[in-house]
Order: sequence, then structure tokens, then C-alpha cells
Amino acid sequence: MATSTLSLLLALLAVPVFVGGVWATARRHHGVEAAAFELGLAVLIGVVQLAVVVALGGNHFDAMSVVYLDLVVALPLIALSLLVGGLVGRRWGLPRLGTIASALAVLVLVTAPLLGFYATHVEPYAVSVDRAALPLPAPRAGGDVLRVGVVTDLQTTAISGYERRALRLLQEEHPDIVFVCGDLFQGTPSQFAANREALRDLFTGLDVPGGVYVVQGDTDDGPTLAQLFEGTSVTYLWNQVVDIRVGDRTVRIAGLGLGRGHEGRAALAELAAAPPSTVRLALTHRPDWITEVPPTPGAVDLMVAGHTHGGQIQLPFVGPLLTLSDVPRAVAAGGLHEVGGTPVYVSHGVGHEQQGAPQVRFLAPPNVGLVRLSGEVSR
Repeated sequence: MATSTLSLLLALLAVPVFVGGVWATARRHHGVEAAAFELGLAVLIGVVQLAVVVALGGNHFDAMSVVYLDLVVALPLIALSLLVGGLVGRRWGLPRLGTIASALAVLVLVTAPLLGFYATHVEPYAVSVDRAALPLPAPRAGGDVLRVGVVTDLQTTAISGYERRALRLLQEEHPDIVFVCGDLFQGTPSQFAANREALRDLFTGLDVPGGVYVVQGDTDDGPTLAQLFEGTSVTYLWNQVVDIRVGDRTVRIAGLGLGRGHEGRAALAELAAAPPSTVRLALTHRPDWITEVPPTPGAVDLMVAGHTHGGQIQLPFVGPLLTLSDVPRAVAAGGLHEVGGTPVYVSHGVGHEQQGAPQVRFLAPPNVGLVRLSGEVSR
């Protein structure tokens, strides 16, 4: 949905809310009544906004953008209108707004824009390393720690110092293998052409003993990815299985495609059929593949995925508001979990959604991952 349309929808809320708040506070004598009137008016107009989004063919990302802008702009306007209305009411000889109501209005007026600034300009670029540890079954415990690096969902429109910093953080962890779980780029064809070499260099520049393996994400074109990394140290996998040697272990890797079809299930079955001493790892873009793992104990030692961005927006005691995944919300929120007896690691990713969704992160900071696999877990 166009930015101009979102701006008009925001104005549809902002103007009546502010004017209505001043009137309500000045005339209704009581801060609680005025605030209730304001919130009711905001909810009513918000419903109209979402109806307009649906009528114009908008998607869930457009709806999220409208709601986010309303929270960041409308809440401070409600607070400001209550304060202004209180001042106007005093001039008319009406009772004051009240100390508590005034303090809450000031708090909201200050806090909401600050949180909006943080979620827009601070957290989305506060990339860090998320570390996890996982024990391996005795037949494949080995003597060395196997370090699996995870990077996903760059979703950039131009390779910059930010993406290079994220990959440098991962390189400093000295991973033995790096899994790239898709959604590398989310720009126009001309933007991709301008950044093609930089994108390839970003991953071929990694110094990883066991290699770098990449699968397609929702924003990627599979043949383009395959061509991009052809003849390089990066291996593109589409429902394919490879065996490699890392240190004192043999590792079998299954790279899964987007759809949960028979080719992917065949790749998982081949992974599960590896010799008892072979470490079994799977990488995919969407964590939903975890529901397709064969029920045999130890069929897959670890599956890594991206896609969810950790919800991109999480709330305390609630978790991610939107995951676009069928896995449990706690799993989609990110980190190392177990589903049906199989460990799955879901990364928050490095970037954020570019097409229509709010360009924000809140309590779901970007990260690259490092999962340590060994006989004994050392955190």
C-alpha cells in the first residue's frame, strides 16, 4: 500500500482524535470520562481504517503499519488533547484535569514517541550473536565441539556496513559450518543488479572449514540464488542432501525448499537414514518443516530456520504478535526449542520486512546465531 494512502489513513484518525479530545476534556469535567471518550473514538476510527485497508486490497502487513502508526502518533495526541483540553476547561472555570490524569498524559506524551524512535531507529540495527548449546547422542558426540553458524533474513535493498557487521560478528565466533536460511534480498530487480557482487562477496568472504550452505527464502528466486553462488565456496541446496567431513565427524546436511512437498520429505528421510555416527543437520527457511521430521528418535539432530523474525514485534507476557508460521508461538519467537522430540533453532534474522510492514523491531532484536553441538553442553 502506498505511503500516501497510509498517511491519509493516519490523518483520518489523528485529526478527529485530537479535536475530540480537547472538546471532551474541556466540557466533560473529568479526566477519566474524557480519556474514555478519546479511546472509544480512536477505536471506532481504527476499525474504519482497517476496513479501508481491506477494501483497498491491503494485506496483514498494511494493517500492521496502520496500527503501529496509530499507536505511535494517536496515543501522544490523546495525551496532548487531554492536557490542552484541561487548560481550556480551566479558562472556562471548569474543574482541573487532575494530578494523576495529568501525570499519565505527560507520561504517554513523552514515552510513546520515544518507544517509536527506539523501535524504528535503534533496535532494528542492534544486531548481536545469539548463542545456544545442544548435546549430541552418544554415537556422534565426537571429541570436538561442532559450531553451527546461522544467518538469515537480511531482506535488504542494498548491502551496507550493517550487513557486513552482522557477518563479521558471526565470523568472529569461528563457526565450522554456516547455514544461510534465505530471504537474502528484498529489493527491485535494478537494486539486486546493483548489489549482486556485494551480496555474493558477503557470503563467499566467510572463512568456514565446513562451508556455507544456503536455501531459498520467500523473497528469493531459487535459480537466481543458484546462479549467484555457482562456482563459489557457497553451496545452494534445494531439497538436496550432502555429506561433509568436519573435524572428527561426518556431517550430513539437508537443505529444504519452501513447500513441504515429497522432494523435501525424501531429503529428510535420507537425512534420517544416515549412519549412526553421522551428525544430521537440516536447514530451511520456514520452521514449519519441523512437523515433517520422521518420528524416529534422533532422526534429525538439529533443524535451523528463520522466516519469523522473532515476530519482529513482541510484547511482555504476550510474545510475538504475528509469526506467519504454524509452529508454536514460543518456537517462532526464536531460539533453541524442541518440537516432537527434534531440536529446532529459529533465528530472529538480521533485517526486517520491507514490503508494507512497519520497519520496526521491538523486543525482537536482530541476530546471527551460533549453536554448539557436543557430547557435553558448555554454555
